[in-house]
Amino acid sequence: MKDGQPQKGVEVYRFDSNMGESTTLYRSNAKDNKTTNDKGVAHFELRSPDDLDPSDAGLVESKMFYFATYDANGNRNGLASLKVTSGDKNKPVTLVIEENEGGDMD
Repeated sequence: MKDGQPQKGVEVYRFDSNMGESTTLYRSNAKDNKTTNDKGVAHFELRSPDDLDPSDAGLVESKMFYFATYDANGNRNGLASLKVTSGDKNKPVTLVIEENEGGDMD
């Protein structure tokens, strides 16, 4: 979302939480990326065991994921995080794209 409006055709990158938010500074660290549709939505499918550890003995596993966008210069201009628990379905997250003025967003 930018200026309160959904954005079509924006590449959104997905990161897992192994190294925390700092891993999103470089899109080359992304595990996956999707382009937003006409409604400004990028759909990511998380699967076990690639994205979430399989549940052992009925234990519930959860993991933080980060989603980011980048400007034409490769600077991160949008960031959102979402905690996903095994068994969750269709968890929405809103990512707001900011205008960068000469560098990465803080």
